Amino acid sequence: MFNFTHWVSLFVITLIAIGISLRKDRSKHIPIMFTAFAIDVSLVIYLEFTRMAVEKSFGLAGQPLPGPLLAFHIAVSILVLVLYGFQINFGIKLKNGNENIRKKHRTCAMLFILMRLLNFATSLIIAA
Repeated sequence: MFNFTHWVSLFVITLIAIGISLRKDRSKHIPIMFTAFAIDVSLVIYLEFTRMAVEKSFGLAGQPLPGPLLAFHIAVSILVLVLYGFQINFGIKLKNGNENIRKKHRTCAMLFILMRLLNFATSLIIAA
């Protein structure tokens, strides 16, 4: 079932796609990608408060441990957040003129995109 969080997630993916397409125009790329990050983190916070996501993830507060698909989804979701951190760090360095970091930023971006799409796909499968 496609729900509110899926729509928000799809919007974030759309923002990421727009941001990537505008990567050569830093004045647009940076605010779009930062907005995607802010919305994604807000979504994680929303999920925590409405679904006790952290407690379910780690079997806390009497919650059962997640099944294999949910565990995979959780791992991918955590990796997405970590990769956001790397991308922001690399992006700041690029903005400040460190061109040596560009290859790392690009490589990390490819992994990030893959993980973000896996995150979305697994969320849809879990909700079905």
